Amino acid sequence: MVRRGDAPRRIASWSDFKAIPPVGRAEVQQNSLLFRRLARAPAKILRTGGSTGQPLAFGQMRSEAALLRTAKLVPWVRLGFQPRDRLFLLWGHAHLLGTGVRGQLQHVVRTAKDAVLGYERVDAYVLDQAKCEYIVRRINRAKPFGVIGYAVALDHLLRSTEHLHQVLESAGVRAVMPAAEMAPRDDSRDLLRRVFGAILVEEYGGVDFGHVAVKIGDGSFEVFSDLNILEIDESGEGSEALVTSLYPRYFPLIRYRPGDSLEGACFLDHGHVSSFARILGRTADTLVLGDGTAVHSVSVLHCVHGESSVRGAQLVLTDAGVAVHLITAGEPTQESLQRIRQRLGQLSPLLAQATIRIGPDYEVTIAGKRRWLVDRRTQPGGLP
Repeated sequence: MVRRGDAPRRIASWSDFKAIPPVGRAEVQQNSLLFRRLARAPAKILRTGGSTGQPLAFGQMRSEAALLRTAKLVPWVRLGFQPRDRLFLLWGHAHLLGTGVRGQLQHVVRTAKDAVLGYERVDAYVLDQAKCEYIVRRINRAKPFGVIGYAVALDHLLRSTEHLHQVLESAGVRAVMPAAEMAPRDDSRDLLRRVFGAILVEEYGGVDFGHVAVKIGDGSFEVFSDLNILEIDESGEGSEALVTSLYPRYFPLIRYRPGDSLEGACFLDHGHVSSFARILGRTADTLVLGDGTAVHSVSVLHCVHGESSVRGAQLVLTDAGVAVHLITAGEPTQESLQRIRQRLGQLSPLLAQATIRIGPDYEVTIAGKRRWLVDRRTQPGGLP
């Protein structure tokens, strides 16, 4: 807009504001120098940990980090959390993968901070059967107020330890937060509520765009309207979120497109979303096949969830095509695999030819997340 001379000299109305074109992660990556402050250096550099292989790096000021920490405490304080209470984290931190003296120092610093904050932390990088059983017993010993973990990791933990569900029930957990990614199955939330006997807490936000909304129990996602303007862009195929930050940031956000699709929004007169019902998922979680058919990844996952031997599934995209990675406790029967192929074929004949791989756990990103969709293509574009 500036280059064309279309940018308003000042934002005087909502029309001026909405004339600003949205910007997404790809634009920021391609024009990273334009999103750096020349006046001062950031307090720290943050990086997203997604599955694209191209993490977004950006600066953060101390003041915004403190503000976002306060916002994250809101649901816990509402539920009665006290400073003496403990939290259990099933998480992944890429900076803890360092080696040598630096790696040891990072572990010491993180362990000391956790002790001060009252955190019990277990990494989510590898979740084999023995590790899952260890985590269950550690949660029971810790008796935490809340459990926070990657949504897929928590789901995998519970499905791998059905024989220990009573141990988790006796831990006295008050709240459980599946975070950082979409729940992998339709019944994932109900499973967490039932096994932990706890209230479900959900957040909407990201490393790059901060804390936007929170949901407690069966209510709606309530937007932090003093921190953000949240819009819904319906100019494309879905209802995509646009985030504008209202607090000082090193990396300013004006109509930023994080790539999430939202549903059930309640609007104020000027178009700001005050609440919404649910997050439908990333708009990028759509496979474009060689014949032009667009298939959402969730529909592919539904093709495998009817099989009792399959705990979860993951789609891995390569230059050769799509692979369906099945997470199982043992070897599925040939009849089960045949049924999966038949369901995939109902979506598209091309998917019926997908490679099926079998393993005990998901592939993880460097941040420890278990994405539904792992893109390992060297060239962008549709699948064969």
